[in-house]
Amino acid sequence: MTPQQIEYLLVLEEERKFSKAAERLYISQPALSQRIQKWEKQIGMSLFDRSTSPFTLTPAGKLYIEAARNAREKQTDLDKKIADLDKMVIGKLRIGTSAFRASCMLPNSIRTFAERYPGVQIEICTDKIEALRTKLKERQIDVCIELDSFDPETCDIEELGKEFNYLAIPKEHPINDKWKDKCLTTDDMIRCNDKLDSVETVDLAEVVNEDFVYMSTDSSFYKPYLHMCLEAGVVPKMVLETEQIETAFHWANSNMVLALLPDTLIRWFGGYIQNACYYKLNLPSSNQRVVVATKKGSYVSKAVREYKELLKDSFSKII
Repeated sequence: MTPQQIEYLLVLEEERKFSKAAERLYISQPALSQRIQKWEKQIGMSLFDRSTSPFTLTPAGKLYIEAARNAREKQTDLDKKIADLDKMVIGKLRIGTSAFRASCMLPNSIRTFAERYPGVQIEICTDKIEALRTKLKERQIDVCIELDSFDPETCDIEELGKEFNYLAIPKEHPINDKWKDKCLTTDDMIRCNDKLDSVETVDLAEVVNEDFVYMSTDSSFYKPYLHMCLEAGVVPKMVLETEQIETAFHWANSNMVLALLPDTLIRWFGGYIQNACYYKLNLPSSNQRVVVATKKGSYVSKAVREYKELLKDSFSKII
């Protein structure tokens, strides 16, 4: 298979529609169809069953897709090894994460890496957690930084730190008067002072009937939030839903709803004028591991190894 055929096959397998694949490949749909038909004629069998929509792979198509993936992985490993021989004068580093972490948790490590290794091209892929796991599995990204939801059978996982979730209550809410001795401020979070350890926790059940914002199933925060609710034995009154944790923060700080927010986000938006009141929860599941994951068994380039060390140092100052 030629590099072009490999690319066409893998894009078609992902999109399952010739029109969408052609758009991604920057060619017309008729041109793509003609090239695939010509190839199918050469090998003497169909690769795609076009009688269904979206189309499915034939047995021959499945074999070719597997071979295309293997060929891409071998080429990727070769490129990494060549770059390592050249002492990282050239190369590529592909990082997968959420938009939230890319904006507030990666800039320092990326800037330092770029200054040290200006010849290495850095690509940041932001996507939903399921898509990121798939891209890591298929080696479309080299590393993924997210909450720990990776399969240890297929991924090598290293912990960067713990992320703690707090109950955010709008400043105007009357329960803040009742809980004033338990309230944490943004300054407490930023300074990581002793109050974070000594302050009393609150019970989520006491505010279960208040209006809450919930994270959608596409968010990496969905499962942690679900676990907290299950552990507390409550079903909060969810009136709004969002995929973006930043949106939940702004809604809580606009006196609209209560929210469960990670401390990394609270610190990042620490200068926000109308900050909410924050409360520590009596739930073990309120803290989660933030990890960096790579595909098990794949070649780990020097660029990846170097970036992981910078990432650990950077996260130790954030989390």
